[in-house]
Amino acid sequence: MKIKFVGLVAHVTLNGGTAFETQIAALPAAQDHLATLSVPTPLIDDDPDHIGHDVNNISCFPLSGCLTFPNLAPGPAAQQLIAELPSLSKVTSAGNLSPELTNCPPDPAVFFSVVHLPRGGRLMPEDFFKYEVDFNGIAHGPLPHTMVYLVATTGQEVLYIGPHRVVLKAGTDILIANVCDRNVNYNHFQNYKLVFAPPATTVFDPDDSKQRLCSFYTPPEDLPECAQGADLEVDCSNSHFP
Repeated sequence: MKIKFVGLVAHVTLNGGTAFETQIAALPAAQDHLATLSVPTPLIDDDPDHIGHDVNNISCFPLSGCLTFPNLAPGPAAQQLIAELPSLSKVTSAGNLSPELTNCPPDPAVFFSVVHLPRGGRLMPEDFFKYEVDFNGIAHGPLPHTMVYLVATTGQEVLYIGPHRVVLKAGTDILIANVCDRNVNYNHFQNYKLVFAPPATTVFDPDDSKQRLCSFYTPPEDLPECAQGADLEVDCSNSHFP
C-alpha cells in the first residue's frame, strides 16, 4: 500500500527509541483548509455509511478524528528518508507536543485528523517543489511536495475514518491531503504551531524567493477536484518532528 501526503501534514514519531514507538501523521486544523482521503472510485469495495463523494471517478472522504487500519498493527516506521523534510524542532520554537496527537478523536480545533500509520513502513519523498527554500534566511535546500508511506499489505485494505468503515481493493493507493482553496493566500506553515502545547510562539516560513532550481524537480500529479485541486505553494508542505 502507498499512502501519499500533500499539504499541511506533520509526520511525528511518538516515544522514539522505546518499545512504544509509533509513527503518526497529524493534519493541523488550518483555516480554509480541507482534509480529505481520496481513491479511485472503482477501487472502493465498501462504504456502508456513504461518506465518500465522487467527482470525475475519484472519491473523496472527509477526514476527521483518527484514521486507523485495524488489520495492520500501529508502530514504528522501518525507514524514514526525511533529510529534506523540514524538522519542526529546527524551524519552530517547538516545546511539548500537543496531547491531542494521542487523543482519539483529537480536538477538531487543533487537528482535523491524526493518521495512525501501520508499523514497518518506509516514509520518503515522492516529488519536490521547483525551487529550493530557505528558513529564516538560512538555506534549507530541496523541499518535498509529496511524501509517501509504503507498507506491505495482503488482501483488501480496511480503514476507519473515525467510526466509519471503508474497504478498498487490494493494492489501492491512498492520497491524504490537507490543502486550501486556490484563492486563499496566507502563511499556511504557521499552523504547525498547533503541534505543540502551548502552541509554538515562533514558526519560520519556507521561502523560495531566491529561485534556486531544484535539480531533481518533476511536476507533481494534479490533486483531484474533490480535494480542492489546489496548486500548492511551498508554505503548504509537509514537515516532521523531531
